[in-house]
Amino acid sequence: MSKRITVPAALLLITAFLFMAALPAAAADDVTGHWAEKDMRFLIDRGILQGDNTGYHPNKVITRGQFAVLLARSLKLEEAPGNITFTDVDNRSGYLAELLAAANAGIIDGYPDGTFRPSDKIKRQHMAVMMKRAMDYLKLEGKKPGYKFADENEMLPSYRAMVYDLAGAGIFTGSEQPDGSYLFRPMNEAHRWEAATVITRLIKVVEKIEDEEVPSPSPSPQMDYATAVIDSKGNHTTLRKFKSFDEASAALASGQVVLYKDSIVKMQSGVVITKPALTGSTLTNVYEKPDFKSAFTYVTSDSELEYLESTPNYVKVRIAGKDGYIKHENAELKTWNMLKGRSYYTADSAGNLVHYIFSNRTGGYLSYSTGKAPEGMTPGAKYTSWDQVHFVDANGKSALTNYNYYQFLPARTKTVYSATDIDAYVAKKLKALEGTKSAAYKDATKKSKLIGIGKALKKVEEEKGINALMILALAQHESNYGMSDKAQLYNNLFGLAVYDDLDKDHKFHKYRSIEENVNTLADRYWNKNYIPPTGPYANGAAFGTKAVGFNVKYASDPYWGAKAAGHAYRADKEMGGRDYGRYTIGLTTADNLKARTSPEIGNNIQFAYKKSGMPVVIIGSNYNEAEKINWQNILSDDRGRYSVHVAGQYVDVIHKP
Repeated sequence: MSKRITVPAALLLITAFLFMAALPAAAADDVTGHWAEKDMRFLIDRGILQGDNTGYHPNKVITRGQFAVLLARSLKLEEAPGNITFTDVDNRSGYLAELLAAANAGIIDGYPDGTFRPSDKIKRQHMAVMMKRAMDYLKLEGKKPGYKFADENEMLPSYRAMVYDLAGAGIFTGSEQPDGSYLFRPMNEAHRWEAATVITRLIKVVEKIEDEEVPSPSPSPQMDYATAVIDSKGNHTTLRKFKSFDEASAALASGQVVLYKDSIVKMQSGVVITKPALTGSTLTNVYEKPDFKSAFTYVTSDSELEYLESTPNYVKVRIAGKDGYIKHENAELKTWNMLKGRSYYTADSAGNLVHYIFSNRTGGYLSYSTGKAPEGMTPGAKYTSWDQVHFVDANGKSALTNYNYYQFLPARTKTVYSATDIDAYVAKKLKALEGTKSAAYKDATKKSKLIGIGKALKKVEEEKGINALMILALAQHESNYGMSDKAQLYNNLFGLAVYDDLDKDHKFHKYRSIEENVNTLADRYWNKNYIPPTGPYANGAAFGTKAVGFNVKYASDPYWGAKAAGHAYRADKEMGGRDYGRYTIGLTTADNLKARTSPEIGNNIQFAYKKSGMPVVIIGSNYNEAEKINWQNILSDDRGRYSVHVAGQYVDVIHKP
C-alpha cells in the first residue's frame, strides 16, 4: 500500500465535498423539501453523508469514489492489511483508507490496468453491484421481487441476479409505469439522493428499523430529460440528465439538444418532419394557437416544416411563411447535421422551375415542374424555399422572390383556350402517355375520363365564373389524367370526398357523368366554400400554398397547389403558351380589407377580405381626388358582382403582364 500516484486536481475538487464538516441538520438547506430528504437526513445525522459550505447537492451525479466512500462509512469498515492498491488514488485524495477498506471487504474492485477511476460517474447497475456486495458482506439473504424489470435486457447479464436480489429486499427498486411494468434504468447515471436512499434502506434492513411505509418501486421523479449532442447518424451522447424540460432547456448550450428519453424535444435550429400520430392518423394538424383548438391547415406525414421553438406541450413551426403549432406526437425534430437530404428547386435547361421533394422516410426524391423559372435563377443551381416564394441559394443567402403565376392566379379569371383547344390538347397528351407503355396509361386514348371534357369546362367557366384551365389542371392532378380508379369507377376527377384516413368500408359516391362531377366541384366546393370571401374555407381563390389559397384546406399535400399549378403551366405551354401572364395579380396587405361597389368610402361594402395575403386580379384603377385614395378595380370573388374596388395602398402587385 505504499505506492504513490499523483491525483489530478480536478478529482480532488470533485470529491472534496464528501469530507467537509457536516452542515447543521436543523438548518434549511438544499435537502429541505427534497423528495429524498428523509433518507438523506438519516445519513446526515449519522455523519455518513457530508456536504460542503453550499449544501449536500442531492441532485448532483455521484461518482464511483464518492459512492464507495459512503458505503465504507455506512458499514463502518476499517482499513485492514492487504495487498490491494489503485494506481490512480493515493493519500492526498483524502479517501484512500476508505476505498482500500471497501476493496479489502470485497465491495469494490478496480480495472485490469490497476486503476479504480474514482471520478467516473457511476451508473445505476454498477451502484447495484456494490450494494449487492455490501449485502453479501453483511450476510444478508436476497430474494426475488414479485415483478420483472421491462428493461432488464439493458443490464449486463451477470448483473441481473444481483439487481433482482436487491429489489426483492426492498433496497434497490425500480419505478412503476402507467402500463403496470417496472423500469430499472440500469444505464442511467446515479445521483446523490439515490445513493442516500439505497444506503439508508440497507442500514434499516440490517438494524431492523421499520419504516412508516413499506418501500415500493420508487415514485421519485424520473430523470427523463437530458441535454445531448447528436451526430450525423442520429446517435446521441447524453451530457446531463434532468427532471424537467425547463431544467434541461436552461442548461442547453450551443450545438446541443434536449432529449425526452431518446427523442429530441428541443433544439436550436433544424427541421421538423411530420409523422403519424399515436391514434394512427397520417395527418398533422397545424394550429393557430398552442391550445390546439383551431387548426388552420393540415399536412400529411413526412412533410418538412421550419422549426421555430418548442416547449413540453407543443412544437412551434412555420409553414409556407405562417407560424403555427403542432403536437409533439406529430413532430420528429432533426438538427441540420442529421438530414440526409432536403427538398430543393432548380431551373432546368428548358426554363422550367423544377421542384425536387425529398422523402425522409424513403431517402429518395420525386420531382415535378411547377411553372416558369424566375429571372435570376441560375440553371442547374440548387435553391431552397420554406414558403415556395422566397428562395435562398446553396450558401443560405437570400437569392430571389418568385410568385408562381398559376399558383396565385385567382379562379375568377378566364382562359383564352376554347373547348376545341382543350380537347385537342387532351387527346395529344393521352396519346403521349399511352406511348410510354406504362400500365397506368394502357388504352388511355380510349378510356380516360378527360376525353371530350372541353365543353363541360368552358360551360362552367361562362356560367359559374371559374377558370376552365384551372379545373382541367386539377382534374389532371387528382385523377392521373382521368385514369385513376376513382375517375374510372366513380367519375370522380377531383378527389371529392376522398380523404387520407378513409375507413376501409367507406362508400364512394358515383357521379352519373363527368359533367355532373365538374358541376359538383363548382357548386358545392369552390363556389360555396373556397372562393367566396365569406366561405368557410376562404383563404384566397387560387391554388396557393399552405398559407394562402385552396391548398390551405383542400389537400394535405403541402405542395398540392404548386403541383396543380404545374399542370396548368404545362398544359398552357403545349397549347401555345397564350394564357401565361395575361393578368395583373396583386396580394392584399391588410386584414378585414373592404371591397366596395364603387371607388369611394361609404355605405357600399360588398364584402371584406378577413385575412391579408389574398390574391386578386387588378383590371383597372380609379383615383379619388377628394379622398386621396387610388382605388384598384378587381375581379370580384363574390358572384354577386363582376368587379369591386379596394384601396390601392393595401394591394401589392406581384405580377404584371
